[in-house]
Amino acid sequence: MQLAKRLKASAQLFYYRYELTTALYMLEFWEKCIFNVLVVLGFVLCLYTSINYMPEAVNEWARNAADYFPTLASALNTSLGIISPPIAMKVDL
Repeated sequence: MQLAKRLKASAQLFYYRYELTTALYMLEFWEKCIFNVLVVLGFVLCLYTSINYMPEAVNEWARNAADYFPTLASALNTSLGIISPPIAMKVDL
């Protein structure tokens, strides 16, 4: 029970600091909701983009690093392609 109270108190403190930092304390409730929805949407889009495109970028970085560090090329040749995006999507245009 003590842990739940501490978590609740720290969450309230975090939200209080968030409101003070972003000056949300002077907005009305519906304006706060719109702003918070936009912030959460931005975080969700960043997370989605990271999950989908980061594996491809890491593979590309590894291939480029192999060009500059030839001793790593043999190690990377066996490990390239292991990282794959978790969501496979096909788009037909």
